[in-house]
Amino acid sequence: MKLKRSICLALTAVFSVTCTISVFAKDLSKDKNGDGYVTYIESLEFPDRNTKVADTVTNADISFTVNGQLREFKNRPYIKDGEIMVPAKELYEYFNVFLGWEEDIYMLPAGTDAYVGEINGVSVAIIPDSDVAWYDDVPLELTTPTVGVENDVYVPLYFVQYMYGIDMKINGGAVTINLTSTQPERPRIVKPFDESALADVESELVIDLDTMLAHMPQDTDGVKYNIIESDDERFDKVLQMTNVNVPTYFYENEGGWDGLSDFDQGDVLVMEIWVRSPEAMRDEGSVPLTAQIQINGHWYERVVGNEFQVGPEWQRFVFVGMSPFDCEVNPVNTWGYSFHLKVGYRKNTTYEIGGLKVTNYKKNITPEETGISRGELVEVKHPLETRGLNDDHIWREEALRRIEKYRKAPATVKVIDENGQPVSDADVKLDMTEHEFMIGWEAQDHSEREPIVIREREDQEKQGFNTITPNASLGQPWTEQNIVDALVAAEWARETNTRMRGHAFIYDLYDSIGHSTYAPSVYGNGSPLKIGNGMSYEDTFKIYMSGISGRVVAMNDYVDEWNAINETKDGHTPLVDNYGYEIIQDLFECARLMVKPEARLYYMDATMAGSSQKDPDSGVNVTEKNIRWNNRESMDLISFEGFKMDGMAGQCHIVGKADGQNRPNPVDYYRQMEVYSDRHDYYSVTEYDFVDSQIDTNTNTDLENKLIGLYIRDWFIATFSNPKSTCFAVWESGSDEWHWRGWGPFTDKYFQDKPENLKTWQDMLFKDFASHTTGTTAEDGSYTERVFRGDYDVEVTVDGKTAKTTLKVTENGDNTVTAVVKADGIELNTSEKVTTVADRTEHIDTDWFVNNYRNMQQEYLKYAESELVKATTESGKDVNYLLNKDNKVQWVSSADDSYVTFELKQPLEKGYVVLKWPEDRPAIYQIDGSLDGENWEKIGVSESSERDILPFYEKNYKYIRLSNMSSQPMAPNSVAVYQARYFAKTQ
Repeated sequence: MKLKRSICLALTAVFSVTCTISVFAKDLSKDKNGDGYVTYIESLEFPDRNTKVADTVTNADISFTVNGQLREFKNRPYIKDGEIMVPAKELYEYFNVFLGWEEDIYMLPAGTDAYVGEINGVSVAIIPDSDVAWYDDVPLELTTPTVGVENDVYVPLYFVQYMYGIDMKINGGAVTINLTSTQPERPRIVKPFDESALADVESELVIDLDTMLAHMPQDTDGVKYNIIESDDERFDKVLQMTNVNVPTYFYENEGGWDGLSDFDQGDVLVMEIWVRSPEAMRDEGSVPLTAQIQINGHWYERVVGNEFQVGPEWQRFVFVGMSPFDCEVNPVNTWGYSFHLKVGYRKNTTYEIGGLKVTNYKKNITPEETGISRGELVEVKHPLETRGLNDDHIWREEALRRIEKYRKAPATVKVIDENGQPVSDADVKLDMTEHEFMIGWEAQDHSEREPIVIREREDQEKQGFNTITPNASLGQPWTEQNIVDALVAAEWARETNTRMRGHAFIYDLYDSIGHSTYAPSVYGNGSPLKIGNGMSYEDTFKIYMSGISGRVVAMNDYVDEWNAINETKDGHTPLVDNYGYEIIQDLFECARLMVKPEARLYYMDATMAGSSQKDPDSGVNVTEKNIRWNNRESMDLISFEGFKMDGMAGQCHIVGKADGQNRPNPVDYYRQMEVYSDRHDYYSVTEYDFVDSQIDTNTNTDLENKLIGLYIRDWFIATFSNPKSTCFAVWESGSDEWHWRGWGPFTDKYFQDKPENLKTWQDMLFKDFASHTTGTTAEDGSYTERVFRGDYDVEVTVDGKTAKTTLKVTENGDNTVTAVVKADGIELNTSEKVTTVADRTEHIDTDWFVNNYRNMQQEYLKYAESELVKATTESGKDVNYLLNKDNKVQWVSSADDSYVTFELKQPLEKGYVVLKWPEDRPAIYQIDGSLDGENWEKIGVSESSERDILPFYEKNYKYIRLSNMSSQPMAPNSVAVYQARYFAKTQ
């Protein structure tokens, strides 16, 4: 965290109330390696946000003493709902912090305008008339909303506490604030690089500063180069680089030097670089710089180097790497390479490189023998430099508050006697048996992997999962074997009371099989089919819908959430490239019609990893050339013409870095969730995993496991705290053996527990975020406790008599058990009892489904049928022939017969009116809709063409009326209403 403070010592008013909640604390006595990575849990207190004054305090009593001086305000502080409201802009200026007005801030939800500034490098954004203010990129929910006034904004006083070095006391209305420090400490662990150990190893110099200076690149619009004399005796000359514009991405401003020497695949290279930044301002006085040897054209194929944080003083950084390719200066059928310096991010910054040396030890040594952990920052190491991973960061404090607020609900047990009189001192127990929140794992059920049906139930219970995603059986291709696998998975879910998530209806497998997409043909043979090579829009639609239909018919009763669209990127996939977003809309819309009404459909993408790379519009971690549906422009596309997703699903495939300098962090992830939640009704983590790309899992298992524990801890806490999130699913189980990268969080490749990680996970699910409470009823006969939402066993004991029942605790439910004490026992009545998956579903007849497989795949065709069943003119004439799309008989309107009313077989909330007209009778017409046939709403007015389509959205209509709006008679050939746009276009 940028502010060095402890949660339990957070600055607070003298009369603040404290509450206790479980957070993740560090105990150095248990930190055997001294590296700061500890993942166990202990209880810790933090102050309640309550700086409210007594009722007797008035506005006139408010006074502020800042750094010993009595301060006056143009916009005077005042009391609102017992809270002292202060003008933020004026108050912060007393600390030399100046807030400026900024519109449409990139890191906040779209269209956000706020007063923004920095406090010792920590960002602040205060939004007028909002119940959220931002500190250190973290949205803080305010107990009293801000109030905008001219040139300022009032904010609750406790928000000031989050400034570093503030000591604040309140005595009545007298507020005393002292600024105790202006610069935080930067603790470092220094681990010098011992070059003497490599003195006798044969090597050659690959790059040094002199060779770089001899091959200086030209200035660009983004970077200026300069050679200056050194003020340090260690260096003769210094290379100065300045990013003259404000870069959005870390790679946007960079200088490159082509390969200056050759090296071969398997060669071990060590990079040493001395660097400083006189203008370092960010991240506690540091700015990022990337120095690396990379394969030409592939910045992510690094040979050696990394991003690191540069301070104002000279620092030496040392890295080791092994070349994955043969690299030559003038490559012929081999990979070339270049040395790159990537300068800055979000700020104009000057960097000075005083020394550089890249040494090739060839194959005379292994990376481990250098004494440098692979990719590790050696000279200066910050073990918990990863932002927000430290235990006392404000984002986690805020997340824990949100969990208390959004994940709990009051549950009440009332005990009365047979006469309705309250019974006090009755013993009550509430034991949580299941989370309302979906905690899941993805199960690969290919034949070469262990089938989920023989996965031991005790492992699932041990890891706390209540949901599975049977990936292969619900993915593509959708074959007869898939349906068997899916049905087996569903039966297993019934037996084990496990919920299911669907994955994924539309999966455009871009580039993974040569721009082909695996999808079943119309006949279900599962062949790989080329998308776009002459295949028509209609055939492509049928291919996808045949798979969607089969999955929905088989699994509809079991699945409450479907990943409807997976990784369909703008301009990068054959599906969108060839057919545009229109086909996505058509497929999605038909899928929505097929699933049960309460099911939620998500768009899923791999963009929620908390990376520091941010899209300038949305603030999420997508790069300029890899923008998916997450930026503003693309996300608007998914809402046009009534097309709307229920939620956003983040894959969260986190790739870490061993040095911690640019490791994805929970602060960015927490902020990204806020951006997405601003646009969608629901959010879900569907594919979580973590792998550190620079840790050798065979030699760094302790560090690996500690990082895995920290990351899954924080990603779960952040996700669980978001009120719109519904699920957190670990990808490919929890085992190294099954995981696609070999980095499972809970067991190794021999299925042995990773005890520290497993304990962290179990403590979260079974202790900290689960409720097990006992108590006695009060004089009014009731016992009420705020508990985590989910399923409960309830036990009531009175005078030696005991009764048990179940209770489902929901957000808006009654959540009440009433116990009536009788002479022969206790009768329990529950507002909502717990139901299992078996209670909600029926046993699956697998043979029937297999035999009807092809019929299941054609279920979507029923939406090709018109919903109209009757047509009557104004005068009462039956004109049902207009319901025939191939009708040739014209009905011609007259003064006494100017409209036709069409009846639908059932009310529709969304549909498309399709009209066909003769060319020789142009008309102007109006379409109206009605639920009762009496009260009408206009849908639209149009001029006739050969074929017209008028949509209606989010209205419940049972009747459609076609009226003539011109002096000339109208004569439609046919009228139809279809539920899906695709069929309206094609029929």
